[in-house]
Amino acid sequence: MEKNYIIPIAEEKINGLYNLWFNNGFDNEDNVDVDKTLLSGSEKNINQINLYSIERDSEFLSSVILIFPKDNPTISGLGEVCTRIDSRGRNYASSLCKLARDDFFSKSNAEGNFLGTVNPVAAKIYEKLGWKKITNSLVMFNSVNNISFDNFVEQNYISSEKLNISEGSPYFRLPLIPFVLSNKKFIYSDINVGILGELESSYCLSLYDKFDSLLKRNGNWYCMHNLNNQIYGISTYQEEKPKIYRIDGFNNHIYKNDFHNLLDKTIKSILEKDPLKIYVDVLMDDKYKYETFSELNFFQDSKVTHKIDNNCEKGFYRMILDFK
Repeated sequence: MEKNYIIPIAEEKINGLYNLWFNNGFDNEDNVDVDKTLLSGSEKNINQINLYSIERDSEFLSSVILIFPKDNPTISGLGEVCTRIDSRGRNYASSLCKLARDDFFSKSNAEGNFLGTVNPVAAKIYEKLGWKKITNSLVMFNSVNNISFDNFVEQNYISSEKLNISEGSPYFRLPLIPFVLSNKKFIYSDINVGILGELESSYCLSLYDKFDSLLKRNGNWYCMHNLNNQIYGISTYQEEKPKIYRIDGFNNHIYKNDFHNLLDKTIKSILEKDPLKIYVDVLMDDKYKYETFSELNFFQDSKVTHKIDNNCEKGFYRMILDFK
């Protein structure tokens, strides 16, 4: 029987979902984008989370989760698509994905839905339902107006009114997705969260957790954004060693002055911690970022390499801030 819940849900239901996910394809809790805290309603005032399921005798046979911002539900993300092994081949997942898609697209200001997958078989199912692969990624995009992701970006992210700077928060859980994917035409990286633009990745709903994990490393992240929380730049920092901080980030290149302001704010936050050193590692090919940090009194100190996603090793210039 098909069912639809709005999060939060009871602990019994949460445990039932975890039994479904961990016994039918999810390796561990780190692979879950919508974890127990979210299912318990930790963001119920910020993001709406819908659970679509097929159940038999109170056991979950299949699940799909839809999440979108409550204040401005123009974009959404789909995740936790899972069907019990002994129930596959019955179009359960396809039926729930269609239900979630139609539910979101029925909203008056809905524009697009994002879905990440590394499974080519699943991707073919999603394609039949309108999702299209975004170039240079393993994320798919479905639009209520049947436009491509590139056209969506052109219509929404080329220019904006005055930008604000805010500390990272669940308000940016969904806006992170189009921002990161829209920068694919630029060289960009953020070592603090393991992002390298040229790599194909399926990061979708999981992006927020990558940034939020900085708080566990004596770090933080900031966004420059408009009134609709569309993101045009991000800065990050973390404490690599006691009193030694690595700053990083990237932005829409049109907004260089705003990015300067964002980095200035981030540097001031680090200086409050009385650091011994602040540095950034810049991809050797990224002339724009090198120039940006040079303008903020960072100087080249050495060359280093980083392995990102355990499959790509790249060369970086290490630049140190002259703040004393």
